[in-house]
Amino acid sequence: MQIAIYIISALLTNYIFSVLTSLLIVFGIEKTGGDPGSPGIMLISLLCINGILSIATAVIMGIAKAKYKKEFPAKFSALIFLLTYFPFHIIGNYISDEQLGALAVPLATLTVIMLFFSYIPFFHMTAQGFINLNEFVKKQELTGNRHTKFVVLASLGAIVLFVGWLIFKPETRPIPNVLSLQDNWGLLESGGRDWQSDAYLNSISFDVNESMPYKISATYLSKSIPDEMYTIDIQKNGEISTEIPGFDPSSWRENAKLQIAREDWEIGSMQAWNAFLKNKDVNTCVVTSQEKHVTIFMDLHRIGTGKLAWELTIWDCLFEGDDHSFYLDAKTGETIESYFE
Repeated sequence: MQIAIYIISALLTNYIFSVLTSLLIVFGIEKTGGDPGSPGIMLISLLCINGILSIATAVIMGIAKAKYKKEFPAKFSALIFLLTYFPFHIIGNYISDEQLGALAVPLATLTVIMLFFSYIPFFHMTAQGFINLNEFVKKQELTGNRHTKFVVLASLGAIVLFVGWLIFKPETRPIPNVLSLQDNWGLLESGGRDWQSDAYLNSISFDVNESMPYKISATYLSKSIPDEMYTIDIQKNGEISTEIPGFDPSSWRENAKLQIAREDWEIGSMQAWNAFLKNKDVNTCVVTSQEKHVTIFMDLHRIGTGKLAWELTIWDCLFEGDDHSFYLDAKTGETIESYFE
C-alpha cells in the first residue's frame, strides 16, 4: 500500500509542481522583458527531473522508515518547501538582472538549485500526508465508520479537479472596444487651442485592444506653423497628456490641410468599430489579439483622395505583410476598398 501511495504522490506532485513552476517562470521572464524560449521543453525537463527526484526521495523515505521506525514530520517538510521555493524563486524571476547587478549570476544559480531542492520536501510532505491519512482511514474503519474512505477519496478528487481548473481555466479578457467619439468630441475639437489659437484637428486615433497607454490620441495642425503638429492623449484612466510640438511628416500632403469638423462625419467610433467587426478577417484578428501580440488601431483621418474616412489597421495577424487596413466612409459608412479610392 505504501508503494502505491508513493506512486500516487509522485504523479500528483510532479504534475502540480512542474506545471505551476513553468507558468510562474514564463510569466516572470515575460514580466521582466525577457524571452521565455520554449515553455514546452522547460515543462518536459521539469517533469523528467522531478520524476527522478521523486523516486530517489521515496527510496530514502522507505529506507529511513525501515531503519529508524520513524517518519520525518510532514509539517517540517512543508516549512522547508516554503523557505526554499518562494523567496529565491520569486526574486530570481521578478527582479531584472539590471536591478540585481553583480548578484544576478550567483542568484540565478542559487534559484535553480533551490527550485529543484524544494521539490524534495514538497514530495515528502505530500507522500507522508497521504500515509498519515491512510492510517487515519484504517483506524476509522476499525471503529466501524465505513464512510470515511468515501469522504476522503471524494475530497481528494475535488481538490485535484479544483487545482486543475485553476491551472487550465480559460482566461477571460475584455472584448476590445473603443471610446465614444461623440462623448469626447468637445474635448478633442478644442484640445489643440492651448498650443495655437488656430489649431485644428488633423486626425484621431483609437487604441482598440489596449496595446498603448492611451485610448484616444488626437493630432492637431496649425496654419500659422504649417510644419509642426501637436498631440493630446486621453489615457486609460481618463487623464489627459500632451506632447511637445514637433515636425509633422504629413504636412506635405495637401489633404492634411483640411480640418476635421463636426459636420464632416456621421459615423461615430463605436458605429465604425461595429461595422468593421462584420468583416470575417477582422473578427478572426480580434480573437487572435487576445492570445497573441496583435495590435489594432482605428483612425479617423483624410485618406488619399481627401475624403474623411475611418481606417482600421491590424498589425501581426493572419495577413501577408506586416499590416492590413480596412476603410469606411465617415459620412455614409460605406466600405472603401483602398486608401486612394
